[in-house]
Amino acid sequence: MVKKMSLELYWNADRTDNCGACTDDAKQTAVECGYIHIREDCRIRRKHKGGSIPLKTFWHAGRKDNQTACHPDTLEQAEKDGYKEIRTEGYVYDHHKSGTIPLNLYWHAERQDNQSVAHPDSQQQAEKDGYTFIRTEGYVFPSDDQESSSD
Repeated sequence: MVKKMSLELYWNADRTDNCGACTDDAKQTAVECGYIHIREDCRIRRKHKGGSIPLKTFWHAGRKDNQTACHPDTLEQAEKDGYKEIRTEGYVYDHHKSGTIPLNLYWHAERQDNQSVAHPDSQQQAEKDGYTFIRTEGYVFPSDDQESSSD
């Protein structure tokens, strides 16, 4: 059995920033910084296993932007843009495996906001709000509500 944990989506209207968090510390920090919980976006692995890569959280103080990333191109761009690595949230797959869905990166130029989301509602909201799809970061497990809705 794969040990999974929730990647929760948060939003801060003052910062116009989306934030993904898995660990208790990350969730607490999000709330303390004025973020509101939106939904369980997906589930990721707690520990590394063959084919999995770390999903890292970054912060850019100038943009006031949190970013979760794992794709090599995104990691390289984050470094170039001056993002600071904060923590590893957990692990995702670098390729599609049975039972996984894509974790997609979106960018909003006006807001200077990155967000990586997998839940169909999150992706639909990102597109509605004017975010542009950049790439698939990796592959994750559906959130509990997605699993129950497909039964």
